[in-house]
Amino acid sequence: MKTSIIIILIAYLAFGCKRKVSQITSKEDILNIVVDSKNKELPWDSLISEQHIVPLETKKECLIGKVNKIEFHDGKFFILDISNKSLFVFHNNGKFDFKINKIGKGPGEYTGIYDFQIDKVKNKIHILSFYKMMRFSIDGEFEDEWHYTKAFKKTKYQCIPNQFAITRDGGYYLWGGSIGVSKHMEQQYAMYKIKSLKVVKKYFPVNRPILEGQRFFSCNSFYNIKPIQGNDTIYSLTESGIYPNYFIDFGKNALSKDNLPANNSSFGKKLYQLEHNTNICTNINNLLESKKHIYFTFAQKGMIKCTVFSKESSSSVSGLVKTTINKFVHSGIISCLKDSMFVSVLSPYVIHDVLGKSNPNNDYRILLKKINLEDNPILILSGLKSF
Repeated sequence: MKTSIIIILIAYLAFGCKRKVSQITSKEDILNIVVDSKNKELPWDSLISEQHIVPLETKKECLIGKVNKIEFHDGKFFILDISNKSLFVFHNNGKFDFKINKIGKGPGEYTGIYDFQIDKVKNKIHILSFYKMMRFSIDGEFEDEWHYTKAFKKTKYQCIPNQFAITRDGGYYLWGGSIGVSKHMEQQYAMYKIKSLKVVKKYFPVNRPILEGQRFFSCNSFYNIKPIQGNDTIYSLTESGIYPNYFIDFGKNALSKDNLPANNSSFGKKLYQLEHNTNICTNINNLLESKKHIYFTFAQKGMIKCTVFSKESSSSVSGLVKTTINKFVHSGIISCLKDSMFVSVLSPYVIHDVLGKSNPNNDYRILLKKINLEDNPILILSGLKSF
């Protein structure tokens, strides 16, 4: 069975063609999520069963410039701030714990952080830096490092990874997309699996530029992979490997092969025009999945919309992302999972602006008095109802 899946996957992973569900695997094996992309607001209040607000502690040693990525593990939030070259760690209640900020060029130091992952089985922190991977204890103590460039040194493959995922067999999936691919693009791949500093597998052939953005989304025990433009199939990484998980069906508003710009030199510009001047849906993002729900965002006519899919009813609701407050804060784009809770990040500026224009309940009035505009971001944890 595994051999059959691998053969099917290799045969159809060629990027750039419009993929129907039946072309990847049988319809019984892949979930089809139909998206209504009409311009309407997502009924956020009616979807939330409970909500908790966690202001992150603000003090000199933990000032966050921008939240580039956030993960939750073992009662703590791990927050990447690329501009500050730091990984901040906060307790479940928002109290600051420690940070990794090893700037330098020596062993155990880095010139910048591109990405990080938490090995939730071995309880380790892995950091991707320039030319090397670094491993830290879950408490932030440096343990080891190695140069991933050695895996590509005697190969024809070009990979400048800016994101990665951890494999259970001691390897990594490195995502470079089309970054740095200048020659023989058709012989290159967007993602490579390396183990023992050797390339052991490769995925997603590159034959045109690939837009950047967060690619791997941790869903507790597995990762969802943000799709490449022109392919609305969502692949997942599990202990057994990579497989197509579900298909996002935008109907006539899907970005097909025929819609993709043919000229690589103006690819980004033409794709931008498609995103802003037509009804075509692009840039599927923030692919998070709990036991009962699947959440993701997409772009249409320059607006960010989001979809919530119920696994119980096999139905979905979609709409515009708009930060509002009625009974609950409509918290905008979801960033990570905390068990079954969906976590998003809001700045104090947004909180003050939204609450100041509404008639908040007592809990929100108390929050408004506690936070200052210069404070660290605020985490909004939302539990979703079954529907």
